[in-house]
Amino acid sequence: MNRTLNRTSTSKKFKHSIVCTSLHFSEQDFAKGAIKNLKEYQLKKNVAPDTSHVIAGSGRRTLNILHGITQGCWILSPKWISDSYEADCWLAEEDYEMHKDFPAAKVSRLNHQRYGKSHCGRLFAKVPRIYLAEVTSPPHEELMKLIISCGGQLTNAVRKAGLAIGFINCRRHENLKIISEKWILDTITNGRLMALDKYLITIPYQRATSPDY
Repeated sequence: MNRTLNRTSTSKKFKHSIVCTSLHFSEQDFAKGAIKNLKEYQLKKNVAPDTSHVIAGSGRRTLNILHGITQGCWILSPKWISDSYEADCWLAEEDYEMHKDFPAAKVSRLNHQRYGKSHCGRLFAKVPRIYLAEVTSPPHEELMKLIISCGGQLTNAVRKAGLAIGFINCRRHENLKIISEKWILDTITNGRLMALDKYLITIPYQRATSPDY
């Protein structure tokens, strides 16, 4: 790559943003410079309402990947940025899409393109009202956003829930199904409701100290 990356700041307002995840430091540095040079997009740390592309350095599932899927973003390999930089223009994304690692990404993207920004995921639309434990992994707030963005309904009262996610004291709710947070993540990644059986939690329950989303 012969051209020098221009890292000068710009005051231009961008309509869309790019988020990078699971990149090595050198890849992050190159991506930052290339995005500034090619313009059109702003680089952000986390997926936001204006994010249109998520660049994934590996098949590792991160919160940015999950939010990107629910938002209908392009989930692309870093080669899209390097090839675009060499071509001195943003290339078509299709050949760089990571649909093998994240099966639901393409379907979600096409749905959002077809129905517009108002399209709301319906993955959890037919799931009974969900009670979300106060302490979860990923964090409660992040899980809540994912569930709502996929059409799920939440309740703060265990007695009103048809399903509970995360560790709760279930002695008073013996008939309530309690499942691990991984069910939410796997369902979003695959774009279909996963069977509950292998996600059921029984007491005592020990959450992994260093979870892999």
